[in-house]
Amino acid sequence: MPKPTRDIGSRTSSKAVSLASHQQKQLTQNTGSALTIFDIDDTLFRTFARVEVRHKHGHRSELTPTEFNSYQLSHDEEFDFTQFQDARLFHATSKPIENIWKTAQNTLDNIGKRPGSRVVIVTARQDLDDTELFIDTFRKHGLDMDKISVHAVGGASNKKPLIREMLLEGSFTEARLFDDYHQNLLDFLSLKEEMPHITFKAFPVAHSGKISKPIIS
Repeated sequence: MPKPTRDIGSRTSSKAVSLASHQQKQLTQNTGSALTIFDIDDTLFRTFARVEVRHKHGHRSELTPTEFNSYQLSHDEEFDFTQFQDARLFHATSKPIENIWKTAQNTLDNIGKRPGSRVVIVTARQDLDDTELFIDTFRKHGLDMDKISVHAVGGASNKKPLIREMLLEGSFTEARLFDDYHQNLLDFLSLKEEMPHITFKAFPVAHSGKISKPIIS
């Protein structure tokens, strides 16, 4: 089921406000280049796609992304990710989460202050059925997609290998991840063992949209 990652969003080709401003000030005060990574579902956007569970005898049930993260399939069940590949559903229903959205916009606005820096979106979704419509959802809500790339990795466990690859390709001194799934944050922080010269900052995003203080390694 997991598919190889593919960049689906590069184009040339890329209280809330005060918290975002404080985080951006921290970013621009540092020296060296930074890689900043944002998750999509329940991080940048409140989304409404559900994972379907196909049960024996044709019965189906649905899981939210949070429920899916901890759900264990029984021997007679299988997952159906069709809704997560539906670009029309994503475009019509997704709602930006204000705190994190403002942080993403500020990061893009200030990216030039640290030459060599990148901002990327990495999602556990597989490729959507209409890439242009999917990317247009971000533009519709004011995110400059000429400065950002989107990568669909087809499974949460595939995020870490992609992030490792991006870090190895650049000359980064700092890496930051904003994600609502704790295991993704732990996987990200574990890269410190391989790249001790990089400062890793993992920002937990609560369901409410609140951004917690970073876990730093």
